[in-house]
Amino acid sequence: MPSPANTADAAQDSPVYLVVGDEYLVSANARELVDRLCPPDEQALGLEIVDARADTVADAEAALEEALQGLRTMGFFGGRKTVWLREATFLAQKRVAGSEAIKQRVASLTADIKAGLPEGVRLVISAPGLDKRSALFKACDARGEVFEFAVADKPWLAERQARERAGQLMSEEGLKAAPGALDALIGKAGTDTLSLIH
Repeated sequence: MPSPANTADAAQDSPVYLVVGDEYLVSANARELVDRLCPPDEQALGLEIVDARADTVADAEAALEEALQGLRTMGFFGGRKTVWLREATFLAQKRVAGSEAIKQRVASLTADIKAGLPEGVRLVISAPGLDKRSALFKACDARGEVFEFAVADKPWLAERQARERAGQLMSEEGLKAAPGALDALIGKAGTDTLSLIH
């Protein structure tokens, strides 16, 4: 399982990046990636963050519209620009993603990706999930890079995955778990990485 730093280090110079899966790992890896694409001292003019945590069609529509405008507008003084569609929760919600308005906006975003983004413009999409059969996923995969931190759907696999992630996170902090400690932690906090950290 790649650590947050490894995802950014492993990324090629692409116009599009899709980071999906486990909430904590997606958030940490997307942040590292964005900081690599647009260093902190350049972010005031070179980074546009679109908060895409949306539970309603109206909020999702507004986020997509803002992202589309960002992608179609050149950076200040003709410089490089990164648009981050951050925490696009609606992509994994059938009720919201299935609405006609959202389908149209997602189709527009997909068409822009397929046609190629303007020179110097990059798009980062971070989301808890996106159907691999969707045109958006396929466009991101074809035109850029996809980093997936999948969440296991079977309970025993989710527990094994959580144990590995918890062990890795503890190791990164220079900690060692006593025998049975990881099982106790997972039993109390569950298998979600964010819950294990807190």
